[in-house]
Amino acid sequence: MINKEKNSSALIVLIPSLLVALILQIVHLPTFLSDNRPDLLTLIILYFSMTNRIKLSLELAFFVGLTVDLITGSPLGIHVFTIALQVYLISSQFNFAKYKIYQQVLIVAIVNLVTNCIGYWLEHLIGQRYYEINFLYPALITALCWPLIYLVLQILCATFSVVTEKDNID
Repeated sequence: MINKEKNSSALIVLIPSLLVALILQIVHLPTFLSDNRPDLLTLIILYFSMTNRIKLSLELAFFVGLTVDLITGSPLGIHVFTIALQVYLISSQFNFAKYKIYQQVLIVAIVNLVTNCIGYWLEHLIGQRYYEINFLYPALITALCWPLIYLVLQILCATFSVVTEKDNID
């Protein structure tokens, strides 16, 4: 039985974690690290959409992608498209919460690789990027970060008594 007086909104964990991930997205790193940085913003939105703690996950993905586009100066809509496509594919096509963690890592890797290839191709079409072979490492690093992000957000949600919609029904 859950104590109703101690229930918190998911925004208590979501907003600070998105701000930290956004800061990590825009901080200046050496070239090798900045080219291969994980997509932490997408992983955080995936966690909250997977656990049904937020209902507007696609809208949140759109807003976060637009913010990243505006802050980084990338072509408007590229990050919006890639983040929203990843969240849509994983949350609508897979029953993501039912899979084991290694299966989730594989799904995140494949979907991230495909959407990053599409985003890279779109940037190339409008003349922002030139051909490089740097698709595999960011997707692999993002997938390997998924268990860590999942564990940290699970601990934070438990610490701040954030409950799922299923728990509110009981």
